[in-house]
Amino acid sequence: MICNLCLSVEQNVRSNKRHERLQQIGLTERISHTIRAKAIWVTRHRCEICEAEWRHVDDANDPCAGWSLERTPQLCE
Repeated sequence: MICNLCLSVEQNVRSNKRHERLQQIGLTERISHTIRAKAIWVTRHRCEICEAEWRHVDDANDPCAGWSLERTPQLCE
């Protein structure tokens, strides 16, 4: 199950607000477009508590950019 800290993260809203137990996975990816002046930055994170995987998109032109839950932890059966 997803932890309470992950449940508190607001999704699809331009914000850098995250919880303190998210750790970055890999490097931040820079995506540049020839049409736009500014690049888009994409960073992936994993929660230390519940292992949910998050993606953060920093795009000044997209009001819905921000945090999105990419994968929830699998329950053991």
